[in-house]
This record gives sequence, C-alpha cells and structure tokens, in this order.
Amino acid sequence: TVSLTNIINATVNGYDGAITIGEDVQNFSADNIVDITVSGNDLVSFTGTGALDGNATTADKAGPALTLSSHGDLETVSLDGTYTTVTISSNGNLTSVTLAGTVTGAGGVDINTNSDLTTINMTAVTTDKMDIDGNSDLETLTVDFTTGAGEATTQEGTIIVNNNESLESLTISTDNVDNLTVTNNADLETIDASGLVSIGATGTASVTITNNDLNASKSDDENDAFTTASDIKTLKAYLTAVAADADSNAD
Repeated sequence: TVSLTNIINATVNGYDGAITIGEDVQNFSADNIVDITVSGNDLVSFTGTGALDGNATTADKAGPALTLSSHGDLETVSLDGTYTTVTISSNGNLTSVTLAGTVTGAGGVDINTNSDLTTINMTAVTTDKMDIDGNSDLETLTVDFTTGAGEATTQEGTIIVNNNESLESLTISTDNVDNLTVTNNADLETIDASGLVSIGATGTASVTITNNDLNASKSDDENDAFTTASDIKTLKAYLTAVAADADSNAD
C-alpha cells in the first residue's frame, strides 16, 4: 500500500497496489491505478489511468471504482484507462473534466452538483451510462461517448441530462441509446441529436424530454407543423426508432 500525505505534486507510476491519497496532496498523477481511496480534501488536480488488477485472486474484468466527491479545491480531472464506475460530485471549484478509456460497470459515469463546472470532454470514453446532473454553471454540453455493454451481457445505453440550470445548448451524437432523459434544464433552448438514430440492444426504449426551454414560435395545426429554432426535429430519426419498438415509451 502507498499512502500519500503532505505532498504538493505526487506521481505514482508503474505501481499495482492500493493507493490512499491523504491530506495536503494537491496534484496527483498515476498511470496504473488498480485500487484507490481519496481520504484527504486538498486535491487541486487529479490525472489517473485505471487498470485491471493482475494480482486479484479472481480475474479482474472491471477495473477500480473512482469517487471524487466534496473536494473543495479540486479544479481539473483527467481520466483514462479502465474503471468500473466514475463518480465526480459536489466539487465546488471543479471547472474541467476529461474522460477517456472504458467505464465497465452499470453505474457508468456520474457527474453531478459541481457548481463551477463548465467543460466536459467525453469524446474518447466508452461506457453504457452517462449522468450529467445539477451542474449549475454548465452552459454547453456535447454528449459523444461510445456506448458499450461493459460487464453486462447486453448493451443498453443511458443518457441523463437533468437540472443543469445554465445549460443552453445540448448536442448528442452518441448512438444506441435505450434510455434518454433530458429534464429540468431551465435555459436549454437548442438540442442537436442528429447523431442519435438507434435504440440500444435491449430494446426497451424510454425517453423523457420535459421542462426545458425548447419553444416553438408557431404551431400550424392544419399542416401538422411547427416553427421552432430549438432543432428538436433532429430527434425525429431516433424517436421513429423508439416508436417502432413495442416495449418503448416516450414523453
């Protein structure tokens, strides 16, 4: 076990045991994380590559679970490699999160209630669940991760974008999604989902898009048409696939 305290810059590379980050560790970096606990509250930056534990009695197919919560000084997080779940929550000074690699567990990635968060880059990560909830300073968001079954036998696909009160623009290009929830984003005026066209492999699609700021300026009942700058029409291909599924529901 490696336990770290009172270190401004801590780098742990090529190590395959348990790591504990204690108090007064500000900038942490590691390239082979198999087991990690963060007990201190002084992190400013976290850069880590998750890995399968080659020393485990039973073959590790999931990777470590990572939780970064309630770290008042944390500003940046950059992740790569393999993790079973990633939770990044209630970090009041966090501004940037970069995700890559694979998150294998059903819990996927949960990024919530980070009040200063403005940038999330998820282009290079594969997971089957992405939950972006209650990040009050987030104004634009691109959801472009790759869906993958991970530890499950069947790929499902879940995207949740809720309660991000400053979010104005949402782009979704992730495909193969069974569960899509976009709710209570008070400033959300535009949504571009042209890259989302297919439901997940489980075939139990559920869609909820409510209580955002997606408005139509005109409704033409005679021609069954709306005039809107919201771009919600980019959901047509996906919603057509949802409607064709016998087990689906959409609101």
